Amino acid sequence: MFINEVSDAGAGGEKVLWTAVAAVQKAGKLGKKEHPIKIYIYSGSLLQPQEILQKKVKDRFGITISQEGLEFVTIDAALHNSLDPSNYPRFTMVWQALAYISVCVRCVSMSPCDIFVDTMGVGFSYPFLKMLFGMQIYSYTHYPFISRDMVNTVQEGKQQYNNSVGGGAVAKNIKLVYYWVIYYMYRFCGKFADQVAANSSWTRGHMDELWEKGDKILTIYPPCDTSAFMENISLEKKRENLMISFAQFRPEKQHQL
Repeated sequence: MFINEVSDAGAGGEKVLWTAVAAVQKAGKLGKKEHPIKIYIYSGSLLQPQEILQKKVKDRFGITISQEGLEFVTIDAALHNSLDPSNYPRFTMVWQALAYISVCVRCVSMSPCDIFVDTMGVGFSYPFLKMLFGMQIYSYTHYPFISRDMVNTVQEGKQQYNNSVGGGAVAKNIKLVYYWVIYYMYRFCGKFADQVAANSSWTRGHMDELWEKGDKILTIYPPCDTSAFMENISLEKKRENLMISFAQFRPEKQHQL
């Protein structure tokens, strides 16, 4: 079972999701026919499965997914909306963590699975899933929920787009304690993951420090199909010294920096 809150957004996280699904389906065809693989996609998408697989997967990413053995389990609108951090102007991380737990437990209750593959970062749900349902948990981390860098930002009193540090020394210290509590809770929850993958060496470094999984943490870079570029861009031509940064226009991308 793969969990992704949207599954049809057409961004990097969704490409990781569908590349993984395609790989599992391919592995299933190579396996024993008497043990077919059943895949659940837990998603809040309002689109029909056929539309997602055609327009949002095949047309967008060039990935062909078979509908055989594939089932979408819809997260109801109210529960899906609870994942939006904009709902929580205060104590955002605590409310997000609780929303992750609620959504994941609800999803697995509707359609239990043997292996839970997390592609959206719902680490706080791992202890509950492991203890209540006993499945194996595979985690693909794009970005740690909290890191030592974030704690240090508060400790040093640095202002960021999503982190206002004000109100004097008392308020700063209260917020610092809050961050440390979340940090250690996240560390604890990570212990319940059976296998962890990070999408970069940067993320891998943070996950090594946070979850201390050793060889159970892999670096698996996001899939990037460069074949179309290679057909149209010559590496033999003399090129200008230009640097181009590609990113979505969101505050955390820090384009100005």
